[in-house]
Amino acid sequence: MNEITSGMSETAVKAILGEPDDTDSTQMKDFEGATTTMDNWTYGNMFTGDATWMLSFTDCQLNSKRRI
Repeated sequence: MNEITSGMSETAVKAILGEPDDTDSTQMKDFEGATTTMDNWTYGNMFTGDATWMLSFTDCQLNSKRRI
């Protein structure tokens, strides 16, 4: 997870970490009609005691990662 930094693309993150264990996605339109896509990826499983990380992307660019 130390290799993952803000601004990375979804493709670059997958190349390092592989497929996420869980995902969700939301799309929103602004007043001018432009669409923003927000994706959340989860790696690990907090119910099994694994280290669990949540990665948040906006328009396919990583904007945050946090351990939960």
